[in-house]
Order: sequence, then structure tokens, then C-alpha cells
Amino acid sequence: MRTILVTGFGPFPGVAHNISAVVARAVDGAVLGGLKCRGAVLDTSWARAWPQLEAAVGDAAPLGLILLGVAPRPQVEVERVARNRRQPRPDCDGALPAGALVADEGPAELWTTLPIGAGQATSEDAGGYLCNEVFYAALHRLPTVPFRGFVHLPGDALWAGLRTVGGLVRRIGVAAAAA
Repeated sequence: MRTILVTGFGPFPGVAHNISAVVARAVDGAVLGGLKCRGAVLDTSWARAWPQLEAAVGDAAPLGLILLGVAPRPQVEVERVARNRRQPRPDCDGALPAGALVADEGPAELWTTLPIGAGQATSEDAGGYLCNEVFYAALHRLPTVPFRGFVHLPGDALWAGLRTVGGLVRRIGVAAAAA
């Protein structure tokens, strides 16, 4: 059975309870549309998030990667574009990013490969914190995973987050079957 890897983030300064981690854990082991979901929680760390994601992808060999994060927004939004930039903002360890770019050799922007459904709220600004970091790195460094993207959740969006992940998993299944 093909796998969809769903990741969330742990706590970070200003967010003691990260809803993205709750959603990632909740879908772990679920089977939706013939695809098995595997959940993982990444540290909100400039040094550890990417190696943790790389290891999880290596273990799961997923067909799709749905990255989740929390943001002060009124609704769930699928991010359409990742930018090659970092904001000098402290992570969960108090550390700052090593440089201004996610990838020195990378393009300025990369676009999601998730099949976004009609009526799904979207955004074209994943920010400059670790959400954008792992989104950009996944698009830039994981070409063997066909479906990759990022979803921002409001802090209280458990059910909306679960519905959005479920819809994305099902659309990935349909897109993969049509390919």
C-alpha cells in the first residue's frame, strides 16, 4: 500500500501547543482512499527539522508529503509557493538560521505539487520561518516524491485540519491513479 507522509511541528516560542503536531499524530496509521497515512512531528529547529524530515521520507518512501504548520490565520490554507528565504527568528532552541537562503543554489520560488481542490483556500506566502524552510527544501531536494506541499492551520483547527488532510490524501490518490 502506498504511503502519504503527514508532518507537523512541535512547540516553538509563542506556541506551546502546536495543532499541526496533533493532526499529524491523529492521521498516523489511517487508511484513506487506499493510501496509508504516516504521521511524524518535526522539531521546530533550524538544525533538526530538515534532517528529521529527510529521515522520515527515507523510512516511508511516500507517494505524497503533506507538511503542516500553525499560523495566525482565520482559515486552513494550502500554500502554493515556497520561497528561498529565511527570517532571522529564534527556533525552539533559541537558535537563528545559518543564512538568509534555504538553498544557496536554489531558485527564488518553487510551487506546490499537491492537487489543490476547487474551493480550497490557498496562500502564496508560507512566511520565512521553519514552515517555509521545510516546504522549500522538500520541493527542492525531494524530487522522487511526486506530491509535496504545505498547509497552514489556525491554532484551533483540529477538525478543519483533519478534513483538509483527508481531502488532499484522496486527491493524491486520484491524481496518482490518473498518471
